Amino acid sequence: MKLFLPLFLAWNTLFGSLPFTLDNLQNLRIVLINKTDFIPQEDEAKVKESVLKKLQSSGIAFDKQDANTLMIKIDAFKVDTTTIVHTQFVIGEEVQTHRKGDIQTLAFTYHSSDLIDTQEPYADTLESVEFLANEFLELYDEDNAK
Repeated sequence: MKLFLPLFLAWNTLFGSLPFTLDNLQNLRIVLINKTDFIPQEDEAKVKESVLKKLQSSGIAFDKQDANTLMIKIDAFKVDTTTIVHTQFVIGEEVQTHRKGDIQTLAFTYHSSDLIDTQEPYADTLESVEFLANEFLELYDEDNAK
């Protein structure tokens, strides 16, 4: 039963196309949430820097005024001798709803995740982050093609 939710999420991720758009996304701030014990705090900056360089190469600016937030979240738990790692890329933006009163709120306007089981959690997690960054850039390039 413990593996049902992760397996369901993985299945859903494999066969679903992303219902998000990255049109006109030009400015981001990266926040890394590391909930693992195998990525040391000093390596968190390296993970953020690798994603930042990859996205900058596609023309995305970083840390300018009113930047949207790109959250990279990494969770992990052990099952016997295997580590289950869940990595996520999420864009958080301030949006205005179309409800009565035009409410301003924070919304997740992009979400992608990767779920892996591994014997080498550090190396495979870095590969998972790279995979999600590439997936993000594919959609970004597609949505912003001129």
